[in-house]
Amino acid sequence: MIKKVFLTLILMISLTVPLFSSSWLIGYKVGIDGYDSSSLGKNEYWQVGLNFNLVPQLLWSPQIEVGVLLPQLRSESPFFINLGLNSGLAVWHNHPLKNNFRRESALVPRLEVSIAVAFKEPYLNHTSILFEPFNFHFGDKQIGVMGFHLIYNVEQGEYGWGIRLFEINNWIF
Repeated sequence: MIKKVFLTLILMISLTVPLFSSSWLIGYKVGIDGYDSSSLGKNEYWQVGLNFNLVPQLLWSPQIEVGVLLPQLRSESPFFINLGLNSGLAVWHNHPLKNNFRRESALVPRLEVSIAVAFKEPYLNHTSILFEPFNFHFGDKQIGVMGFHLIYNVEQGEYGWGIRLFEINNWIF
């Protein structure tokens, strides 16, 4: 009798847990950036990293980002460790492009502030502000296209710019 009650209780709990676990906490991010900057040169970089959702119940939740910038031309450009904070600015569920997607989506423009440290010489290399007006949220993933970077080279005191061609953030936990 006790075994049946125990098994029934475990079954009931296991069936209700997915109803409450709709928030995502950790995800990985992959992006392709192109730069024209004194600190990054006129190069393309892969951005690879982890995102940590601070308020998982909100679509525009702030996120902490830890990752690396990997140059496509490895021999000429340095690697960077990238640390940042980004947040959604608004949420638009009935956006004009919603009928072009197979899944339900929301347009969530994002703003990101980050710093980069050179991997070989650990000093602050540059800071960056990124604005992504076309960032779409699909529940377990976010896809952004055509983000605009403003880059400040800390060492030389010069500004540069960049474009994030594509970014995908896939939530895994």
